[in-house]
Amino acid sequence: MTRYEPSRNYLALGAVALVLGTLAGWMATRWVSAAVPASVFFALAGLNFFLAFRPAIEVRNHSLSVGDKQILWSDVMEIRRTGWVSPLVIWMMLRDGSRELVIYPGALDSSRLLMEDMADRLARQSDLGYPVLAAPVAAGEPIRGPLLNADDEAEVERLFQRLKTVGHLEPHSTDEK
Repeated sequence: MTRYEPSRNYLALGAVALVLGTLAGWMATRWVSAAVPASVFFALAGLNFFLAFRPAIEVRNHSLSVGDKQILWSDVMEIRRTGWVSPLVIWMMLRDGSRELVIYPGALDSSRLLMEDMADRLARQSDLGYPVLAAPVAAGEPIRGPLLNADDEAEVERLFQRLKTVGHLEPHSTDEK
C-alpha cells in the first residue's frame, strides 16, 4: 500500500489568503473598492483550505481508497486525466457507467508518482492486460496500450536479436538478385 498525503503548502497559502482577505476587508470599511480583493482573497482561502484538508489517497493492490471511499481496480474501466497536474484531477470511469472524481492536491512529483502507480495497478487488474489512460480532455483521443501481448513481444525480441547477429531473417536463396 502506498499513501499519498495532500501537500501542506495549501494550508499555508490558505492562511496567507485569509490574512490578506481580512486586511482587505478592514480596508473596505474605509474604501469600498477594497471589498473586491477581499472577496477574492476569501475565495482563494476557502479553495486552499478545501484542498489542504482533502483525505489522503491510498493505492492498494486491489483498491484505491480516498478517505472512507474505496474503489476496486476491477471496477475501473478507464482513467481520464484533466489538464490539471497540481492539484491532480482525475476522472475514473467505472464498469457500471458511473464516474468518480479523484482530486489529489500534492506536489508535482507526488502527482506524477500517483498517476504512475494508478496506471500500474489498473494494468495489473485490467482484463485487457494494460491500462486505458486518457490524455488531457483537450487532446481528445485516449492513449492506447501496447499492441503486443507478452508472448508476441518475446517473439519480436527474439527475431530482432537474430536479425542483429545474422543480418537477415531468412536464408539466402539462389534466385535473389
